[in-house]
Amino acid sequence: MFTFMNLIKISFLLISLSFIQSNAIAAFAKVVNIRGEVSQLPPGAMQATWIKKGQLLKENTSIVTRLRSFVKIEILDDGSYIVVGPNSKIELTKVEKKSGSIIQVLNGKMRSKIVPAKKSKGHSAFNKVYIKTKTMALGVRGTEFVTVVSQENQATSVVTLEGEVAVKKINSESIDPEKTVRDNLDRDDVTIVKKGTASTTYAHLYDETPPQKVNPSQLIALEKNENLESVKRNDIEKATAKDLSKKEITALYGNDVEEDEVPKNGAIVDLDSAIFIPAIQDETLDIGSVDKNTGQFVAANGIELDKKKGFVATKQDDETKEVVKKLNEKIEYKEVQGHEVVDHRPYSAAAKLAGLKNSWGLKTGLSVKQMNYSNMDNNNGSDDDNYGGLGADLIGHYRHVLNQQLYLDYIFGIHAYFMDRSDLEPEDMDDDILTFELGIQAYYRLNNRFRLTTGYFMNDEMFLVARFETSLTPVMDQRTQFAPYVKFGAEYDYSDNWSFLTSYRSYIVDSHHPNIAIYSGKGFEFGARRRLSNSTALLFNFLHREFIAQDIIVKNKDFSVLYEMEF
Repeated sequence: MFTFMNLIKISFLLISLSFIQSNAIAAFAKVVNIRGEVSQLPPGAMQATWIKKGQLLKENTSIVTRLRSFVKIEILDDGSYIVVGPNSKIELTKVEKKSGSIIQVLNGKMRSKIVPAKKSKGHSAFNKVYIKTKTMALGVRGTEFVTVVSQENQATSVVTLEGEVAVKKINSESIDPEKTVRDNLDRDDVTIVKKGTASTTYAHLYDETPPQKVNPSQLIALEKNENLESVKRNDIEKATAKDLSKKEITALYGNDVEEDEVPKNGAIVDLDSAIFIPAIQDETLDIGSVDKNTGQFVAANGIELDKKKGFVATKQDDETKEVVKKLNEKIEYKEVQGHEVVDHRPYSAAAKLAGLKNSWGLKTGLSVKQMNYSNMDNNNGSDDDNYGGLGADLIGHYRHVLNQQLYLDYIFGIHAYFMDRSDLEPEDMDDDILTFELGIQAYYRLNNRFRLTTGYFMNDEMFLVARFETSLTPVMDQRTQFAPYVKFGAEYDYSDNWSFLTSYRSYIVDSHHPNIAIYSGKGFEFGARRRLSNSTALLFNFLHREFIAQDIIVKNKDFSVLYEMEF
């Protein structure tokens, strides 16, 4: 027979499985260096957490850096790593040494250094790492390069510092990012971006731009700028062009580049907007320079580079406007709408506390109910006499914040029960019960994670009444009655995602009142709350009540799963 204890065992098993699921995916990447605020959103989690040095990261984890912050992550055990620069967002989608890891760059800039695979006889070369952005697929066998992505204008640029990178414009994509990159790179017309060159994809262009040699000043700066840091405009030191020796040319562009092939004013990739500025031979068009320490682009006086509009004039004279027009023609840029950059910040109990405000909330869900009953002199039954049923719950509240430590919930709830009364004849059945509850509950925060609660409630309680007909065996009719009780409890935030609660209730019914059937009672509850987001959660709750109603000892047990929303 399916008992209530079996239900409790299954419920705890489900809660345990939710813990196991969140840790079942093997960690594959390791944080080896970090500075500033960097958060991660692991697979299945709705709340982000801060990343720490030495931490292991899981597949399908998204990572967000902020201003002046970066994180260096070792993605393979051969020493291959990535550096996620400031104000960037990526996803560690997949790791697989044999078929290739996949990283999605959603916004910002990322430096990658992939150790070449050891060649073995009879085995063809393969891509160890795939990079996917909104508009570009990249395949890497062993190289060092910088990827720059702007989610606001859907542009992607890649600058190869060592080796070569295979790239292709993404014009159609699958839901599966792995299928998207493989379909786009498994073709004959991919573009190879060699050492010292750069290529870009725009949403409005069908193909990637032909690779061009990058301005040597930017290459030199990027070689030094390991963490892709940036400086404030007032701190920029413009790089000056200089003649390069053969050794310097080889270090920047490779052995097959001659001195006369090196551009003094080569292409520049804007590390903020991902816009590709090709080499411009017209000496009358001054585009600007780069910072000698970071490689970031510095526009010439009177103009600036806007992420969505391209070059724009900060001076309104005709000459500057004409220069801007010619520059936009050179870069083949088209204004786009783009997308808003989505950030995720870790849930903070302190932040939640500081942000408390008056609000409405709603809980809805299902419950399983079991009622045990026995006569006080034990002549008409035992604790084994019971029946059960299912319930549907709808509970609303209004939260009134008095201060950052004390707030009140005004509660109104409706509960519908559908009881299995196989002990009754069909004509005696009245299975469906609708009950109500009203209450006010106070919360007092001792600190960011621990709260004490107390409240006063009027709740419709279900109980049994013995009715004798023609036989000596009574018919047990179910009834409901408003029964007031006081409640004392505590809640504890175990982590950013899990909270636990417990409470004790004591009924304060006036047993001398002629219309009162419930004489005395008590109860307790235990619950676990799984936070899904800042405004939603799942509540697993077990509630036990025991009281005396017209010489019948009633024990009600409820297990409920509720979806909570806050508005």
